[in-house]
Amino acid sequence: MGDTHVTAATPDEGAAVPVTIRDVARASGVHISTVSRTFSAPHLVNPETRVRVLACAEDLGYRPNRAARALITGRTHNIGLIIADIANPFFPPLIKAAESQARHRDYHVFVADTNEDPTAEEELVHALAKQVDGVLLCSPRMSNSLIEQLSREVPLVVVNRQVTGLPCVLMDVGQGAREAIEHLIGLGHDRIALLGGPRSSWTNREMRRAPPRPPAPAAGS
Repeated sequence: MGDTHVTAATPDEGAAVPVTIRDVARASGVHISTVSRTFSAPHLVNPETRVRVLACAEDLGYRPNRAARALITGRTHNIGLIIADIANPFFPPLIKAAESQARHRDYHVFVADTNEDPTAEEELVHALAKQVDGVLLCSPRMSNSLIEQLSREVPLVVVNRQVTGLPCVLMDVGQGAREAIEHLIGLGHDRIALLGGPRSSWTNREMRRAPPRPPAPAAGS
């Protein structure tokens, strides 16, 4: 595993020198390969040893070289997050949640906006495929068949869209629309408009397929 360029000051010379994997191994009393496994395959390291190595690395200010680690493990620890429209208020909380969860797992998130353009979505998946370990597609505008095809190039998780055979994160938007309409009807409104997104949108179709339930018959009828 390659040395990093993180530096620390030496008390004798006052000059900055690189903090290396060898320094961490020496400080924690383990072999260099154990330090490497702690960062590249932590499940293979004894938990007590792993904690000691990580603590020494933190004290020394050591950070693993991500490029070198990727060469060893075949994993970049990056995730692509492709969204339909960053100006849509639905997406910023989703982005923040994804980044928060990624940080807890030592991953970085690359965010890209397609401006509702399916061609841009496809191009972005191709561009990110070799730079990330997987891609989150949020409310994609591409066809299901194209999404399935792209999933052979890079692991995909689809948000707010159902694609057979792929992991999906879904909300019951039909039920939500139904409850909203029923609430308005209960308030006495009988002329209700639905302002939906593009007709090709999965969310829009789900809302239109969820008419309100008929009102319950009055007591004694």
